[in-house]
Amino acid sequence: MKVAGDKAVLTFDHVGSGMVARKLVPTLVREMTAKKKDGTPGKTYKLAAWRVDPDATDAELVGFTVCGKDKVFHNAKAVIQGETVVVSSPEVADPVAVRYGWANHPICNLFNREGLPASPFRTDEFPGITQPKQ
Repeated sequence: MKVAGDKAVLTFDHVGSGMVARKLVPTLVREMTAKKKDGTPGKTYKLAAWRVDPDATDAELVGFTVCGKDKVFHNAKAVIQGETVVVSSPEVADPVAVRYGWANHPICNLFNREGLPASPFRTDEFPGITQPKQ
């Protein structure tokens, strides 16, 4: 990762014949209602399962977050430019780190042209919550 102004530019070693953003299609949408502590109905929300459309390669990239020196990650806009991915967010003026697919159930769509997905990654080495206290 290199920083260019308010953008983080990611370079990859193995992209096959290039990178693409695959279109995500919802396959299952279900409405769920959470229960409050007292057992009464709470907020209603929708759950979705996704599949990748293997024929659509012109989608917007999703799954990237970026942070500044405060180490607070924000959803980011990411664009493929040649063999790089340029990541930015209006909330982050000076990027320090980028994460991709860094969630329990990530929604992400970066693939190479051969159809292999990018693995979740992070550019930082911030201590995690599972590391011992010092």
